[in-house]
Amino acid sequence: MKFIALASAVATILLFAGHAVAAEPTATALADLVKPLLILPADSGGAWDDLEADRAIRWAAGPTMLNKPSPDGNFFARPGQATLSGRPVTVVASGARSMVFSVYVRDPAPPMDPEALVAGLRQAGFAVTPARCPVDPRGTAPRRWYRLALAKKKAAFLYAGPLQSGGSGYTLYLNDLPSMTQAEAALYTDNCAARRRDP
Repeated sequence: MKFIALASAVATILLFAGHAVAAEPTATALADLVKPLLILPADSGGAWDDLEADRAIRWAAGPTMLNKPSPDGNFFARPGQATLSGRPVTVVASGARSMVFSVYVRDPAPPMDPEALVAGLRQAGFAVTPARCPVDPRGTAPRRWYRLALAKKKAAFLYAGPLQSGGSGYTLYLNDLPSMTQAEAALYTDNCAARRRDP
């Protein structure tokens, strides 16, 4: 009888543990969307023409010069459209005249659970580690930054956070994370060594 009770308790723990890190379809789709965008280790940015290799995104003409810079300071952009879990999402590649430095994805759906996002990225083959962490690990931190590593590719960084519209914003940085704003610096740190846990 004790054995049955113990086996039942273990099964329950495993069930909930598996549920906590199960990848949502949106997380898997996002991982598949960004995977072809990673660049080679020797590159400092992606080629605009190479964006066409990402078959999950329908790219418009471009790049075109912007009237004002993107949030990470780039003046050229190329818009695109994709779907995540059947929902249309907006995609914008951003960079300099000669190369791409970042890709923005704007999803109208609410933000995913961080554990589900990480599970989806890992399921797609990425090694995922925190790149920027909350200063107070006990506080609620709506924004997340991850380092994504993939064999034979340069490590990239993925930002995930809520939009003012209630949707989700994701930004893939092909080189380095941009500097934090003053407001972000009060809440987050780039030193995640002391807080190295997932996610």
